Amino acid sequence: MDEDLEEIKRRKLEELKRQLAYQQAIQEQEELEREEIEEERRRILSLILTSEARERLARVKMARPDYARAIEDQLII
Repeated sequence: MDEDLEEIKRRKLEELKRQLAYQQAIQEQEELEREEIEEERRRILSLILTSEARERLARVKMARPDYARAIEDQLII
């Protein structure tokens, strides 16, 4: 009986470890995708903005990140 209980506990622990590893892998993949998207945004903005415009946008971003993001979105679209 105790052996059966221990086996159930062991299996449950293994399943939880697998689930955690799977969730971590998904989170890492999502983070990588976000980083790739941000890098692509930076690349596009560097192509379409002059250095002065990039500086102004950087100043806006420090004061109003949400507004700067909206500006970037409009420029990219």
